[in-house]
Amino acid sequence: PRSTYVRSARMAFAEKGISYAFEPQPPHSDPVKAIHPLGKIPAFRAGNLQLFETSAIMRYVDEAFPGPRLMPESPVDRARAEQWISGVHCYFYDSMAVRYVLQYIFPTGADGKPDMAVIGVARTDMAKHFGMLEAAYDGRNFLVGEQPTIADLLIAPIVFYVQNMPDGKEVLAPFAGVRRA
Repeated sequence: PRSTYVRSARMAFAEKGISYAFEPQPPHSDPVKAIHPLGKIPAFRAGNLQLFETSAIMRYVDEAFPGPRLMPESPVDRARAEQWISGVHCYFYDSMAVRYVLQYIFPTGADGKPDMAVIGVARTDMAKHFGMLEAAYDGRNFLVGEQPTIADLLIAPIVFYVQNMPDGKEVLAPFAGVRRA
């Protein structure tokens, strides 16, 4: 339940107004491995359909069910949303979740404390990444368009966790648009 990717998928269900059964399972458990060959979460099942990878799950939910669209209609805005989705997966998750948040939750430093050198490098990268997001928000509530997209649903749980780390409010202080979104 604490995984940012699981939270993003659950947010997609909520945005679409879809009820679902949530079955918390640890990564690499037999029920998860039955759906995801690498044993990672989230893993999704609907009848005979089984999906893994958050973006695939969210896209299926967006296209298969009625409710507000989670991807823009216009090709330009859809490409912009895809750009941010890739940014989350390829860059932001690593700096913000892996090297920052998880370092506090599962410290790897001396005496079981967070490795502040790892956190320091992550903070430098995060400042660049949050700056990119801040420019994209540009006073709006969403990265692209006037309603949440899959990109917004992917970044929101990460920002939530960052702000709740010991120095998270300080990290996010320069980025009012990111904090608002």
